[in-house]
Amino acid sequence: MYYLVDVNAISVEITGNRTGLLGYNGTDLKCSYTQENTLQVFTVSFMAFNKCSTTFEPIATYIQDKTPLLNTQGQYLKGRVTLTPITQSSAKAVMTFDKLMCIDDTFYQCSAYYLDTSGYSVLYSNNISISVQGRYRTTTTTQDIAEGDNITVVCTGDVGKPPVEHVFQKHLNGQIVAMQDTVTTTSISEMSENCSYYRTSNIVFKVTAFDNNAVIRCVVHSSMADPDMYIDTEPLRFTVNEVSEPTITKYPNKPYYIVGENTSILLTCKSDGNPKPHYQWYKENDNMLISTNERLTITDMNVRNSGIYTCNVSNTFNGDTHRNARHVQLNIMNKENLASSTTVRTSVCNKTSVIKQSNNENTAVIVVGAVCGSIILVLCVILFGVLQNKTFRCFLRRKNNDISVDYVNTVHQQDPSLYEGVGQTLDEHNYEQLSRMEHVYNNTNFSSN
Repeated sequence: MYYLVDVNAISVEITGNRTGLLGYNGTDLKCSYTQENTLQVFTVSFMAFNKCSTTFEPIATYIQDKTPLLNTQGQYLKGRVTLTPITQSSAKAVMTFDKLMCIDDTFYQCSAYYLDTSGYSVLYSNNISISVQGRYRTTTTTQDIAEGDNITVVCTGDVGKPPVEHVFQKHLNGQIVAMQDTVTTTSISEMSENCSYYRTSNIVFKVTAFDNNAVIRCVVHSSMADPDMYIDTEPLRFTVNEVSEPTITKYPNKPYYIVGENTSILLTCKSDGNPKPHYQWYKENDNMLISTNERLTITDMNVRNSGIYTCNVSNTFNGDTHRNARHVQLNIMNKENLASSTTVRTSVCNKTSVIKQSNNENTAVIVVGAVCGSIILVLCVILFGVLQNKTFRCFLRRKNNDISVDYVNTVHQQDPSLYEGVGQTLDEHNYEQLSRMEHVYNNTNFSSN
């Protein structure tokens, strides 16, 4: 493709614009002319639009059969372009870019300085443009993954010129899984040093256990992009934790609930696990499922709703299911039954208190028991002595025919230590005199017979 400048007809024919990749070669500009009805063509020049001065400035000048030269304004092209000389047979100026840079992305025109019958003249062509497209750099991704949470995958990098979009894909087991989540572009800016736009895109989605080992791919979506213009995240992997034993809290937290006074009871079941646990509520031995939420609210305050409530938790990963459970007792009663329930509970508490007190005072009880046992033993000895004394006197009465029976001095048979040991005074009755009097009485009775 070339661009024609018809000097003779004082008309310009320019066809097409050029597109090239940053850093690549092969992009060229061509300016052709004819010499009919002209006396002489002196120079042909390429001119580039200066964005700062907003004017076209000559960058390279051609003279027939001479080596082309870069103008002062075109020194930035040194070493990056090849200038093909004009010959008598070609009548065409060519400038080829060996290494295209972002600064080359601008408008161009060519001019011819010539002499005809009217004098010296300069003819300018229309403008053409070179569009420099930036190479797509490898993008980077960041991830912070927690199963069950919303996570964000961020994709950043050059997206060329014109800027193209990022496309996110989920790859699992060799298949592309559709993602219905919205892609958000957070920023886009032009990078002048490489003539490319820099884009940051992110996608937010909820990770489930089924996403284990999935890969999120960020693709540069453009017809000019190479097939390998994408980058993948590391495979999403989850640490599997079996469900822990759940905890159940009650609100309000009471030992019993009164019909008519309490309007509802909230039970909350909590368990840890990865993947996140599933919850199921049951009542006593009833197999009917009550709820599948963490929270269970009982609004029907009826005695029939008293009983044991069970929270079952489970999680499943790769076909393996782990389970755990916890129970809680709810006491819902009528107000008239509250007094009897309180009495029974108080009795049980008092009994427990006595048992604890008894356990704490075992040593004191043993000591007191030993003292009491000693006192009882002493009393038994005293009683035994008294009984022995009475038996002896009765024995004397039965032997009434024996008038020679010796008198017994019972005073000396008493053991003073026994009385003193128990704090009693010594028995000082004169049993000898009493015995004699009894003996005389008995003899008198005998003589009257």
